[in-house]
Amino acid sequence: MNPCSGSYNECILVQSVICSRAVFLTAEAKIPACHLQLKLDPSGEIKQAIRLIAGESSDISINLSLVKDIAVVSGFIRGIVVINNRISCPVVLPFQTEFECKGICPEDNIRNTIPVVQGILPPLGIPHGDDQQDAIVFKVILKTQVTVTRERIAKANLEILGDVNEDRCKQPAQVVTIPRFETKNEEEDEDDENDGSKF
Repeated sequence: MNPCSGSYNECILVQSVICSRAVFLTAEAKIPACHLQLKLDPSGEIKQAIRLIAGESSDISINLSLVKDIAVVSGFIRGIVVINNRISCPVVLPFQTEFECKGICPEDNIRNTIPVVQGILPPLGIPHGDDQQDAIVFKVILKTQVTVTRERIAKANLEILGDVNEDRCKQPAQVVTIPRFETKNEEEDEDDENDGSKF
């Protein structure tokens, strides 16, 4: 028996939410201190004034993928390193996180809101006792809302008033070619042209 049969039963296609969650992303990049022409003391303190300027939403690239019961969010954000109030170099900070979401499948739909920068952490010096090995770590915290949906068929108690296109199922009309008939004036014009071509 068709569950959608009946005067007021209508089957509709709906997007059912399987999982929706706020996700925090930690974008991180490690740059050798020597590449920035910086030196660290043994405690990791950075002597120069250094900071990171994170890009806007257009500078964020994000990829979403699904495996069984797990959603994966990855991508990167672009930024600029500023040393002593001067632009030093651009930097790309990648990120990736996974979270469990019971019941989702690879064929489901996944989407996210525009990521928002929640905070930029102070640069962290990592000393190794060697100027060539010392590094500086930059981190940016992002936030986005990830939602996983699945198409489902639902039954609604509705009164159908009509189809938007009542001719949807009609066969297309056969195109009839109308022959072109030459009038007497057109024939005379052609004769005049032929006569003129003799001169």
